[in-house]
Amino acid sequence: DFLVQNLNIELNVMSAAYRCGVKKLIFISSACIYPEHTEQPIKEESILTGLLESANEPYGLAKVAGVKTCEMYNRQYGTNFISVIPSNLYGLNGNRDLRKAHVVISMIRKFHLAKWLDDGNWDYLRDDLSKYPIADEPVGNSEEQIVASLAQIGITKGNISLWGTGNAKREFLWSEDLADVCLYVLDNIEFSDLKQYAPAYQLNVGIGDDISIRDLAQLISKEVGYQGAIHFDASKPEGVKRRCLNVDRIHSLGWHHQVSIEKGIHILCESY
Repeated sequence: DFLVQNLNIELNVMSAAYRCGVKKLIFISSACIYPEHTEQPIKEESILTGLLESANEPYGLAKVAGVKTCEMYNRQYGTNFISVIPSNLYGLNGNRDLRKAHVVISMIRKFHLAKWLDDGNWDYLRDDLSKYPIADEPVGNSEEQIVASLAQIGITKGNISLWGTGNAKREFLWSEDLADVCLYVLDNIEFSDLKQYAPAYQLNVGIGDDISIRDLAQLISKEVGYQGAIHFDASKPEGVKRRCLNVDRIHSLGWHHQVSIEKGIHILCESY
């Protein structure tokens, strides 16, 4: 489904853009296009130099196809389709459903829930759990039901359990920085500007630095004010060990990110 649905989306959009004479198209791809084992930080030239991570292969293959489709349209028809490759995204209005949430907002929510449990703030817990599901079945309102439900997601009094060893490292890009770079590319960069980078014409976008999941947890814990223990469950999966993008190319073309991971976490914790 990941492979077919993403291929359908990108091919439909690109073919329609070509038929309608769209002057410029930005294709937002993913860092999953790069091989699982490659030099870090990852340069654009790493595309198609090795195997993708197996868990993300269907999605990654579709995104590779999108990047190459942009290139082929440009080469054959003279279009101006540009691929942007962001690192892991986070930002305001992220999905708080723990069954679907990405790592940053998922951690922020879990640490808030853990702090409220330790503080005995049952009203905050009831309000949060009624708004955002953590399971298919609704969470009951009694303290016993809330405690039992939180235990299912690794939260008990004085302790929070997170997946993996905590040693995996990820790079995180503020969502509004991605919006900003897309506008910058639309206004300032043409495909002809990227021909000097043949045969890899896409643009990595990120902050050029990464953080371990353990350090991310500590950062969020401090922002939230959680005082309990943090346990990492090494029996759970954690994905590739490291994924950080080399952003020298987009820097050389005049764009830099504005929001550091520390600033982004502060904004999100305040908003939560």
